[in-house]
Amino acid sequence: MASPISVRMLLCLPFKDSNFRNFLTFTFLWSFSVYVASPFFTLYFLRDLKFTYSFVAILGVLSAVADMVGMRVWGRISDRVKNKAVIQVSSWIAIILPVAWISARPESVVIPIILQIVGGWFWAGINLCTNNLLLKISPQEHRASYISAFYIVGGLGSALGPIVAGYVLKSIGPLDLHFLSWHPFPIQVIFIASTLFRLASFQLFKFVHEPEALTVGQMVRILRSVRGLTVVNGFNHLLHPFIEIKSKNYESKQ
Repeated sequence: MASPISVRMLLCLPFKDSNFRNFLTFTFLWSFSVYVASPFFTLYFLRDLKFTYSFVAILGVLSAVADMVGMRVWGRISDRVKNKAVIQVSSWIAIILPVAWISARPESVVIPIILQIVGGWFWAGINLCTNNLLLKISPQEHRASYISAFYIVGGLGSALGPIVAGYVLKSIGPLDLHFLSWHPFPIQVIFIASTLFRLASFQLFKFVHEPEALTVGQMVRILRSVRGLTVVNGFNHLLHPFIEIKSKNYESKQ
């Protein structure tokens, strides 16, 4: 009969696994980099870009719809190419999004809508495949310990990011910032920092190994040869339950 493993040993197991330790290091730094900027977007929309509450709500809905459709499509892609390549492609969009928001203007409607849809779509790929990768590289017999370590480490990074960003904003708030002829808002400085942090932390992802994972180049070649992975197909999957209900109602009337 195997001797029971102590709680301390269970907590240490994920950190003794070199591959998972690399994953945890990336998770902490990536979460920190994302949440340096993430909590301040709504403030940026309302205070600096002068968006109305209604328009901010519409942006949230668009992002949620793009996320739902993206989950369907990215799920089908990850079934064919695994998770790492999807995360690599999607993360490059997530890296540039904070800087891209600097191009938005108070009178602009098209750019915010495009950025919100693109963000929702590619973050769906990151979130879905990160969870899949977590399950893939954690051993089944100690999976609860590995998953707990992932959420603890990610949560610490997510909590630390806004604290550091808030301190920086408080420090630079009274300053008259300017770069050549550009006078950035303090929050825009945070967005630039977030992009740089995301870019730096993402370099660690290459040290995370996923069994049978394909490269980005292999993923592109496979997707070129596969039909049906389209946005329209994603909407068809989402609407399928409603189409089925409507069909049944129609048949009952005949």
